[in-house]
Amino acid sequence: MVHDMKKLAPFAVALALVACGDDGGQQVETDTYLVPDDTLVPADTTPTDTDQADTKLPPQDTLPQGSNSLGYGPGQTSADGQPCVTYCTWNVVAGEDRDLTVVYKDAAGQPKVDAQVKWSIDAPESLARLTALSTYTDAQGLATVKLRSFDAGGTVTVTAKVSSDPDAGEVSFVVVLAVPPKPVLLASHEYVGNAGVANFTLRLFKANATGAPGCGVVHPDAGGQQPEPDVELGPFGFAQQAQVFELPGLEQDGEQLWTVQFVGPADGPSVNAVGCNDGVRVKFGDTAAALVYILDLPPRFRGSYRAETRVDLVSGTSGTFGSVVGAITQLFTHPGALVLKWACQDASGTLGTVCGYLVNDYGDPTVVGAVVTDAADAGFLALMESALGSNITITGQTMSEVFQDLRFLSNIGFSDEPSVPNPGFDGAMFPGGTSQEEWTHVRFHWKFSPECKYSGDIANCGWKNIPLEEIYGFRPSEVLSAGIDHSLALHIAYHEVTGMTYGPLVNALLERELLPLIFGDGTNGLPPIDSWEDLVSTILGDQYCLYYDDCCDYFAYRLEDQVPGWVAPFLPTACEAGIPAAASLIRNQLSKLNGPMSVGTPDGQGCASVDGNNDRWVDAWGTQANPCAWELTWPYNGETFAPDSSWRANVQ
Repeated sequence: MVHDMKKLAPFAVALALVACGDDGGQQVETDTYLVPDDTLVPADTTPTDTDQADTKLPPQDTLPQGSNSLGYGPGQTSADGQPCVTYCTWNVVAGEDRDLTVVYKDAAGQPKVDAQVKWSIDAPESLARLTALSTYTDAQGLATVKLRSFDAGGTVTVTAKVSSDPDAGEVSFVVVLAVPPKPVLLASHEYVGNAGVANFTLRLFKANATGAPGCGVVHPDAGGQQPEPDVELGPFGFAQQAQVFELPGLEQDGEQLWTVQFVGPADGPSVNAVGCNDGVRVKFGDTAAALVYILDLPPRFRGSYRAETRVDLVSGTSGTFGSVVGAITQLFTHPGALVLKWACQDASGTLGTVCGYLVNDYGDPTVVGAVVTDAADAGFLALMESALGSNITITGQTMSEVFQDLRFLSNIGFSDEPSVPNPGFDGAMFPGGTSQEEWTHVRFHWKFSPECKYSGDIANCGWKNIPLEEIYGFRPSEVLSAGIDHSLALHIAYHEVTGMTYGPLVNALLERELLPLIFGDGTNGLPPIDSWEDLVSTILGDQYCLYYDDCCDYFAYRLEDQVPGWVAPFLPTACEAGIPAAASLIRNQLSKLNGPMSVGTPDGQGCASVDGNNDRWVDAWGTQANPCAWELTWPYNGETFAPDSSWRANVQ
């Protein structure tokens, strides 16, 4: 079109001259500077359409094809919520800083590395300034500068460009700085704990004229129905100040009292640290300030715990304890000899006469007595085979193993938190009457239990639980004197557990529990053997004599040819007297060991507390890998039996 206009220009001049000449008969004043008639119109030198175009004309695209480009960095969003692509406007509170990022790429979209980006700002330094006027692109082609604003409001435009590459274009950020309203309360916190709490929630409670609710009422451990905060803000990190711009009803009241509390962690399941100031006075139009020191909260111990105490009732026995326990356990190795010895001990009358043929002065079997003991041992094995199978043999060692790993179950409860100082104790005691124990069960491990036959976990199968009220007629219990030391370990004062005696316990386990397991509980069609009388009767007779009620008749039949004729008629009578005599002797030997158990944590050795989920509630005392120690003893005639023992407990 431009070329056509140039071609038409001479014709336009000519037409103009013709028009001027045709004046319609009127005289017209003309310009004295006219082109002479003989002046030639210059030749047209304008290029034709086939000639090269004028390169001085601007192209339609502002960026030459194939040029580099400068754009907004990824992840930046404008104030309207749209990604920063063709524009980027931000609303920022005056006084805050903001990072501005651009990306520099080549025509193929690959990042340009280590290129200098120039930054400019159109605002005075009293409003905002840049931390640098030029930065360099990184491996991703990104260059960043920080805009630092002050306490004044206004609009700032920051422009970025690559001075060495003007064709890459420019990128502008428009930042609107707004002056925030004046806060009515500035709440600062300082954490002085050791638990590593990193963030906190600010809780504000509006107080009445007397300052209620105060810090004591809103404390996380205050108990009862706690008031809800009127304002809750956060989280606030280390050294981060909380600015409160509005409090309910402050403008109308003009002045208010507030309880200011920080709790942490802000994102935790429970409060582990707390700080509080009460009586903070806030006035409308002014800014009040509060600095709150935050301390770690101690674990909470209040609750009921299920404890298991492991006791070895055999190892370490000595003196009277050792002799009695040893004799009882060996009853299951050579029963015949022991039963004769016990039945004939201090025997008189008819029983004494018969015993004179059965045992010597030392209580050992005579030749005649050996007939009884051999038959008794054989009957013992037959009964055992009938109850347990032919491949299992019970000996005194087997019985010892049972008593070497007894478990006592008890409940230990604390109805309050430790708070009472005690001279000489590095910690706090539970208030009097708030700590108690109740012993509920005894357990023993019977590895020959049918359930263990195909079990791959022998240690955890075959456990038998016996309620202690079945043994003692009640559950032994005591009020405890207990406390928590500064390492959060539990100390229980050494104390007597009334009625929890050794002899009745062992006797009940043997007579009521183990005899039926070893010799038959009645499931094999024969009468159960669940008393010492039943066992002695069977040893003197045979494995079927309880069924036929002829144990002493069988005893007499076995010996009638081994004793003088005049003695033979007395054999049944002597047997009937010997059965209760032997049974009573066994019970009496154990019942004499009737001193009550005493127990407590060793001096200076508390039981470690465990808070498995960090909710400040103690979940356990000790662990399976690291159980706690007991000082546990039974007394007898000036002797003290202190079995090896340990314990642990879990909350219930």
